Amino acid sequence: MTGYLHSIDIAVLFLYAAVLLGMGAYYFRKSKTSTQFMVADRSIPAWAAGLAVMSAYTSSISYIATPGKAFDDNWHPLIFSLTIPPIAFIVTKYVIPYYRKMKMISVYQFLEERLGAYGRIYAAFSFILFMVGRIAVILYLSSLLLSSFMPWNLAAIIVFIGVITIIYTMLGGMEAVIWTDVMQSAIMIIGILFCAGALSVAVFSKPDFLIQNAFDAHKFSLGSADF
Repeated sequence: MTGYLHSIDIAVLFLYAAVLLGMGAYYFRKSKTSTQFMVADRSIPAWAAGLAVMSAYTSSISYIATPGKAFDDNWHPLIFSLTIPPIAFIVTKYVIPYYRKMKMISVYQFLEERLGAYGRIYAAFSFILFMVGRIAVILYLSSLLLSSFMPWNLAAIIVFIGVITIIYTMLGGMEAVIWTDVMQSAIMIIGILFCAGALSVAVFSKPDFLIQNAFDAHKFSLGSADF
């Protein structure tokens, strides 16, 4: 499965990368202080921040790997998503109001005030290690998908995506990240709705009993309840 993308599709991908870089350059001119760079001067609308968080945590793992795993086995990966609503409620009810009240630029500043410099260093280093591993998987999955449709080297695609992301993030700071995430959220949601509609039409337009066969094969199971 290589080389199936038309030249216009590849042009759209490059145009998308150019838009990301352009947004980074635009917000670079607005980021003059550390507060503007780190927290966008606290001027981001709530709906945009919410979409940005959703986009940031809906990675290629959620968009590609989880549906693939569910198709291959069952709905067991959905259990992880069921933990999100109660945690989101606690964070938005108690953590975020306190964080905004203290007017801190970074949560690591809070850790240093409570636990000292070593607490801050430990938390920051642990988070960096976690994100390195997570981003490595995300880049690999998205690049693996693109390499299936494009005659490009896998490593080159990983480097290309990584460099583009680093540049617009470092240029524009949090404001650039949030508004590019809003754009990406719209693209992802439209893509999901299109796929859901197209697949639903394909499944229900033929009397081949795919849904019943899926039930019989326990495809909609959340996995075993055994310890």
